[in-house]
Amino acid sequence: MKTKIDIKKIHVLNFFENVTHVKATYCFTYGDFLLFFVNQKEIKKIKRYHQEILAKKLGKRIKIIPLPTKKDFNEINKFLKVLDLQKIYKKLILREKELFFFIPSIKAKAIFFGKNKKKFHQLQEILKNFFGVKIVVK
Repeated sequence: MKTKIDIKKIHVLNFFENVTHVKATYCFTYGDFLLFFVNQKEIKKIKRYHQEILAKKLGKRIKIIPLPTKKDFNEINKFLKVLDLQKIYKKLILREKELFFFIPSIKAKAIFFGKNKKKFHQLQEILKNFFGVKIVVK
């Protein structure tokens, strides 16, 4: 996985590790959320009050996501369920390296894209860097 080395992300990951005593592998921003990818075995060590401390200090809502073991369609689908995106799209298809979202209504598309397509670009960066797929919206 190729990501840009960002000092801010390094500080956030270090702060996460200091608060929770669990090492997060990756950190991404999606909308008002900070997404932390953590090893499946260590997720149980993270308590609710850890997430509250992180949210208060970092000024964003926190989601802890299990680190996928495989990078296949099922793992992508689980990741999208964690982000509550399964309510927005009607159908999801993976062809080669393209992930097709079929979104029925204009309102759902507005939620999916966000203001100035900010959420769309953030999701596209996460899926491209982490799962190696490109988003196509129909």
